[in-house]
Amino acid sequence: MNWRAVLAIGALGSGLWASGPARADDGALNEGLFGPEPLDVARGVESPIRLLEEFLRIEFGAKRSSVAVRFRFQNPDTTRTIEQLTGFPDISLGDYYVGWPTRITVTQGPLIDMHTFIDGQEVQSEVRKGRVWEDTSGTWSPIRDDSSQTGRNQLLAWHVVKLRIPPGMTVEVERRYSVTNGNDGASNRFFTYILHTAAAWKGTIGRLTVDLFLMKSVDESELDWPRGTPREYGIQCHPDLPAWHRLGPRHYQLIWADFEPATDLERQYLRVVWNAPGPIPQE
Repeated sequence: MNWRAVLAIGALGSGLWASGPARADDGALNEGLFGPEPLDVARGVESPIRLLEEFLRIEFGAKRSSVAVRFRFQNPDTTRTIEQLTGFPDISLGDYYVGWPTRITVTQGPLIDMHTFIDGQEVQSEVRKGRVWEDTSGTWSPIRDDSSQTGRNQLLAWHVVKLRIPPGMTVEVERRYSVTNGNDGASNRFFTYILHTAAAWKGTIGRLTVDLFLMKSVDESELDWPRGTPREYGIQCHPDLPAWHRLGPRHYQLIWADFEPATDLERQYLRVVWNAPGPIPQE
């Protein structure tokens, strides 16, 4: 693998084209010919960095969601320091919408008030752009010099900072932002968070803890859970209600341990869907 400059990305990706763009996990990138590009997981390329733990807090409102996500990365190599870039993408700053006008009605909006912290200290991220290849499932990969890829060429923007992880040590990266919720052109308002972009980290994701808080503008009874019978079309909450622990009014928690998002299809994304009964209330 080429370790010229490996980038870890907080990959805002799209899980399925029908659901529009989404916020997503840190993945891993190289410096490519067209700027930052994801590692080629399909061909077995993997980062030397391990994602030990991830803590995701979502405050889901009627119009907007606020997110705080903290990643604890480990350099398992006890002999050398690894320097790499880490970035969180913002598709609104690229050409994601070009030629796809229908996505405007289903997409979540651009990142608002992005703040980045490394080991608790706030740092300034740099916005950089790079091209990726998006296949029909919404997965990103490097642009190859052959005709094996189906999908389309995309320009994405990343909020990038540089990390330096000493031998055998860990570093925590935290991102805080808010985003306008997506809508499906009808009554559903949703927030999607993609996990399969973390597949390029070394091994499995050690542990994911998700805390979902519903704002007062959202009626808890109007969340669209499949309840064991998912619809053939349209979007619903994922995973289904039995996977969550209800810790209190408007507070749900999900814990997944030691999973591989590249192959565990049920653990590749999270989605909160609210079936709004009428006009969207003020937050």
